[in-house]
Amino acid sequence: MNTQLDHLAQQASAALRQQDHATAQAICTEILRHDRAHAGALTMMAHVHTERGFHAEALDCMTRIVKAQPRNAQLRTNFAQLYAAAGQYPKALAQFEKALKLDPNLVVALAGKAAVLERQNKYERAERLLRPHARAGVPDPGIAAVYVRLLTRAERFDDAVEVGRRALASNPPESMPLRDLCFALAKAHELGGDYAAAMDAAHRANAMLAAAWDPDTMRQRVDALIDFFTADRIRSLPRPAVSREEPVFVVGIPRCGSTLTERIIHVHPDARGAGEIPTFARVVNATEERFAAAGPYPGCLAALDADAAGALADVYLDEVTALAPRASRIVDKMLTNFLHLGMINVLLPAARIIHTGRNALDTCLSCYLERLTPASAPWATDLRHLGLYYREYERLMTHWREVLDIRLLEIDYEAIADDQDAAAHRIIEFCGLPWNDACARSHEGRGADTTLSYDQVRRPVYRTSVGRAERFGTLLDPLREALAGETPVR
Repeated sequence: MNTQLDHLAQQASAALRQQDHATAQAICTEILRHDRAHAGALTMMAHVHTERGFHAEALDCMTRIVKAQPRNAQLRTNFAQLYAAAGQYPKALAQFEKALKLDPNLVVALAGKAAVLERQNKYERAERLLRPHARAGVPDPGIAAVYVRLLTRAERFDDAVEVGRRALASNPPESMPLRDLCFALAKAHELGGDYAAAMDAAHRANAMLAAAWDPDTMRQRVDALIDFFTADRIRSLPRPAVSREEPVFVVGIPRCGSTLTERIIHVHPDARGAGEIPTFARVVNATEERFAAAGPYPGCLAALDADAAGALADVYLDEVTALAPRASRIVDKMLTNFLHLGMINVLLPAARIIHTGRNALDTCLSCYLERLTPASAPWATDLRHLGLYYREYERLMTHWREVLDIRLLEIDYEAIADDQDAAAHRIIEFCGLPWNDACARSHEGRGADTTLSYDQVRRPVYRTSVGRAERFGTLLDPLREALAGETPVR
């Protein structure tokens, strides 16, 4: 049996390398059915859960592994990285410290600890920790990535580029730390005014983990949603007997001001920003399984009745309200919920939707230049795919505006940058909350930020990102053509 399980583990590992998370999860589930403590399967399951945003499940897997092997420094480091991804920074630091006690020279633990300090605004401590390693003859790419970000933040662009170039020249060409380093180097080049070099670094980073994404599949999915969720259909579908007002869904595209919008609400004493909650996607999957006989989603909703609608709504509400039992508003910032607004309208008609937007070119460029995970945004590793995805997103949002009968607020990043106080008043009023002055100073507020916007939302709103794409000129022509529909879908 052990030989068979090892063979399955090799298959799961191969699936992960191909970014086929569904296959990897299915194989690991089969392994764990025979051996609940299989370290390899648990580690891969933790990775899959993390990629999909299921942090609690990932931590559960890793807890079981570390309990069995408490003196394994690499496992402690993996555990710490999961805590960091979940925004539990004190626990992450504690695990990094334990790993470094077991192995003081474990560079991935050093880089991870510094990255957590960076997210906690402890920039000088992070730099002191990494400085001797980053200045070594052959700097580790993980350490160099964090160090380049720290130097860039200090506006030491030439130093950042020099460290990054040395690390790139001295390490194997393909690795996740090297991808992170390329993104950090792209930022240093951009802020230093070398846009061609910035784009070259971004091209290299995105090529390392380019994920499969089919624009035809996306277009067909949007077609199916538009065809099914007509205004008449939405009004006629059964709804729960009781609907609660706590949920506030923030939807859109990454890098469009959604984290800032969430934080404006989060600092209100009666609200809670819960981050990117994967729960509603689970509700959609549960709906498809429950009504499988009626066909695939969304057509299966034709079999929905009031009791089922209430039960499905409760699945979402029970899990989300447990995160903040005393909050009168809870923000779900899973941006891809824009795909599910028709079903949200049916199951949670008293909820509120905030759609955050931004200039299309600026949004897509920002996605391309940031460390989005290929599992969650496979369309973001190619400029042309970015444009095609954005077109389908925009087409679906245009449809939702026409057919939904749920409360919907449109808020633009540029409007927040122009006048955060006025935008914050609009957002808080829309949420049905009394005004609180803290909402106009959201950068001073409480709570951990786990998205890539963690640094921006801790500073007063600035306009330097507005019109960002203009500085790249013709380097963005493939993106412009895709956004304009000048290139075919295939």
